[in-house]
Amino acid sequence: MDPRASSATALRPPRMDETLVILVRHGESTWNTEHRFQGQTEGVPLSPLGQEQVQSVARWLSTHDLGTVHIYSSDMLRARQTAEAIAQELGVTVEYTPSLREMNLGAWQGLTRDQVNARWPGELDARHLDIENHRVPGGESGAEIRERALGFYTELLSKHRGDTVILVSHGGTLAVLRSAIHDWNLNEAWVANRTRLPNTGVTALRYHHSTGTHELVLSASVAHLDGKEARKGDAE
Repeated sequence: MDPRASSATALRPPRMDETLVILVRHGESTWNTEHRFQGQTEGVPLSPLGQEQVQSVARWLSTHDLGTVHIYSSDMLRARQTAEAIAQELGVTVEYTPSLREMNLGAWQGLTRDQVNARWPGELDARHLDIENHRVPGGESGAEIRERALGFYTELLSKHRGDTVILVSHGGTLAVLRSAIHDWNLNEAWVANRTRLPNTGVTALRYHHSTGTHELVLSASVAHLDGKEARKGDAE
């Protein structure tokens, strides 16, 4: 199956021994447009393009029969705005959790890549090559993100057999979570860019409870944007 497929068949309702998991990155934020590291900075809203993107993904999801839907979202503003648009379109509510927050980037939050390079020469490259262990001053490592996000995710699977679960989160956190789901080496997956999502990118996984395995349904799909610009932005 083409991982970019967006057919109703691909997103059919889960059977009773399945959980359909839909991972959605938030829409473009104002700091994405400025290429600033956001991390856990609160109060960064969606940009005008981001607002269009979230309406598009919400409408697109509403065209699929997803069965019983539960939405869980990071409690950061840019994720909340995204989740609320989806929830309104689907007629459900959102549960917010700090478990889905972006990686805490400590002293780098609010800075551009050029500013980080000037103050901490070589640290951007070091982080890129060892996201598993690298910790920004005052921030979190990839391993710490995996622990909180994967623990939350595992609990959701046990609670939602036969349901669809939509997780609205952030580029870095979703990349780490996806690597953990597949038991991939995090550093290798990060460097190879195997799991990154553009703004409002959608990855869907079907979890089979009988075998404890995940089936990839969609990967980083932006079919819903229909020509609207899908900027990569900074991952975090």
